[in-house]
Amino acid sequence: MKFIKINITENDLGKRIDKFLFEHHPIISRSKFKRLIINNKVSIDSKCINEPSYKISAINTVHLELDYKKNKNKKIEIDLDIIYEDSDIIIIDKLPGILTHCSSNNNSLSIVDILKKKNKILYQ
Repeated sequence: MKFIKINITENDLGKRIDKFLFEHHPIISRSKFKRLIINNKVSIDSKCINEPSYKISAINTVHLELDYKKNKNKKIEIDLDIIYEDSDIIIIDKLPGILTHCSSNNNSLSIVDILKKKNKILYQ
């Protein structure tokens, strides 16, 4: 579980809460933010916000509760479009929406995972 605090500024007044959150953390999708809002994981000044269309009306602090679940059993079902490969380099035509590598915020399937599974990466 991770708690995030985001300060609201004058420029944020009138914005929808889901759009505001996405602007500050674009690695997380707006649909994920909507689920968090609906599940009472977002609050402003201790008041729970459960409507994604809620418009920010005052300078304050948004509190966000994130629950990261590690997916340890990632299934690799994506074929890579390898354009060029030799003993030192590999060039891939990466599909949109696939991560290059995982981060602490997102541990979805990534190109690095696929290359490791196919023994194409010796070190990082």
